[in-house]
Amino acid sequence: MTIADEQRRFYEQLFETHGDDPRALSARDAQTHALRFASTARLFDGVDGNVDLHEVGCGLGHFGRWLQQQRDGVRYSGSDLCEPFLERCREHFPDGEFVALDASEQPLPRDYDWVVLIGVFNIRLERSDDEWFGFVQRMMERMFTHAKRGISVDFLTPFHDPAFAREDLYYQPIEPLLDFVQQRLSRHFELEHRGPLFEYTLRIWKGDEISQRHPGGAFDRYFPERRS
Repeated sequence: MTIADEQRRFYEQLFETHGDDPRALSARDAQTHALRFASTARLFDGVDGNVDLHEVGCGLGHFGRWLQQQRDGVRYSGSDLCEPFLERCREHFPDGEFVALDASEQPLPRDYDWVVLIGVFNIRLERSDDEWFGFVQRMMERMFTHAKRGISVDFLTPFHDPAFAREDLYYQPIEPLLDFVQQRLSRHFELEHRGPLFEYTLRIWKGDEISQRHPGGAFDRYFPERRS
């Protein structure tokens, strides 16, 4: 059975039990869900105008609903393995684009300004840590390929209270993750580990995005394409 098959079965069973509720996404409650959303949205802090965003593993579209309450001009779309999740998203976002696909193996429908993922990497079920980290890398590379400006992902931290640890959860070590990011994706990243949850958020920007945010001769030396 593939990772996609395992994940689809796991989340569809949760949805049958909990319906349109954070628990259907293996999240504890709406309050902790909102903390994750706020951390993810810091990816485009200070960005004016419309937000063209795709959420990989969009679930029930809770992040899109939260985001539309925070700002105007949100163009929200998503992909997921579970058709029941996608049906709910289409109900809430009739103008959005929601597709069933495995982003670790298939391209996204198009390129977006921002591509995000929330909570997808937390539950590895029966997979080994090495196999799951390979899945993480494939997903992040796909996301970065289809992002024009940047991506955000989150993980359970290895710095957690052992009393709450579970064998089916995946706790991402930070050093190999950052080695992968700076070697394969970008040197422009920010890791936020300050919140109360046993989790952290990793936001990564394209070089062009950072260059545009820092115009002027003082910063030319940091961007090869701007050196005379």
